[in-house]
Amino acid sequence: MKKDFKMIMNIEEGYFSIVPENKRKKNKYKIVDWMNNRIFPNKVFETFEDGWDYIYKKFDNEEDHQEYFVVNVNEKERGQI
Repeated sequence: MKKDFKMIMNIEEGYFSIVPENKRKKNKYKIVDWMNNRIFPNKVFETFEDGWDYIYKKFDNEEDHQEYFVVNVNEKERGQI
């Protein structure tokens, strides 16, 4: 039986680990602006890349892309404690 392993890097905690694909924690992502306000409240993305694809499709001007960030959906938004 073949197992798919991926190296996971947790930058905040500074470690690498190797985890089977089926055991990985599935994160979800949202889009916020530079003030940490959620831009599309009803949109949640399965991957970080999906979030950026949405930004690229929604905003043609490349300068606009600098205003937005794709972050973990559990990250607190502005005004939350």
